[in-house]
Amino acid sequence: MQGPASILLIDDQDDEALLVRRAIADTGYTGELSAVQSVMSARKYLESDAGPFIKLVLLDLKFPGPSGFDFLKWRGESSFSNRIPTVVLSNSDSQTDICQAYDLGANSYLNKPVSFTEFKDLIAAAISYWIDVNELPNDNGFGEL
Repeated sequence: MQGPASILLIDDQDDEALLVRRAIADTGYTGELSAVQSVMSARKYLESDAGPFIKLVLLDLKFPGPSGFDFLKWRGESSFSNRIPTVVLSNSDSQTDICQAYDLGANSYLNKPVSFTEFKDLIAAAISYWIDVNELPNDNGFGEL
């Protein structure tokens, strides 16, 4: 993959995706944010080499068709995407969902707060850690960074 580090948002709900976009913009993040609305679109996006280098995936769990759990399973089996940090952003606080997400390789599970101010703070903390602080391997499955 080429280009600057980027975030990939996988969420089928336009209103939820808009909130994530607004929250990320409010953090001052200047990298690229790409968004897809299905797990299959995310797979195609990550398998193509036309997009930017993905440094972080933000994943919703509930989709019609293949779910976020299916994406995590595929990611874990993929030789090139299993090193991309994947953060689940979900409205579900079900322990079953949380355990299943971690069992399938999620790097973090964040429950979306109701308050937009709290949501912005949550996104800012996630961006700060995963983009600014976290170290990825030099070969993230896509070759040298």
